[in-house]
Amino acid sequence: MNGSHVLYSLHVAAHRLGWLGGSGLALLVAAAVFYFSTVRPAQEEFAVLQGRLDRIESRGRADAGLRSSAGPSRMEQFLEFFPPLDTAPRWLKTVYSIAERERLELLKGTYRVSEDPALMLAHYTISLPVRGSYPQIRRFIAAALQDPARYESINFTGPGARVSLTGAIQRRGHA
Repeated sequence: MNGSHVLYSLHVAAHRLGWLGGSGLALLVAAAVFYFSTVRPAQEEFAVLQGRLDRIESRGRADAGLRSSAGPSRMEQFLEFFPPLDTAPRWLKTVYSIAERERLELLKGTYRVSEDPALMLAHYTISLPVRGSYPQIRRFIAAALQDPARYESINFTGPGARVSLTGAIQRRGHA
């Protein structure tokens, strides 16, 4: 069969189908193109995502099994890293003794505590205006940083020197 014979056969078939049949055939072809260009790739992507979801859910069930086993949970292990609330006076005293050792004058500071109920932690910020030389302040900060569990950050702002200590402690009822 050559190309002209195929075209003639298609022309005869279209003439037999008429206008309505030709429209129906065109819709059928358009539906097939739409299926293979859009629907089928979406189904394949859905199958991949469903597989990922199944793996995540099975991993979650495995983690839940670990959490229910004997021994401390991951959350309890995480919270153990932070000092308990009742130790705050001791390490505040340490901050003041470090300042005294470095001959820094700590002026009246501000103390702010905010609770994080989701993590069972209290976040605190202590902002202290200080008087002293730059090397004294640097030594004070270095000494305060010796305990990494105590502070999330220590900031020092220049003229009118102010040291801010920020950290987290275990909230009351969880120690």
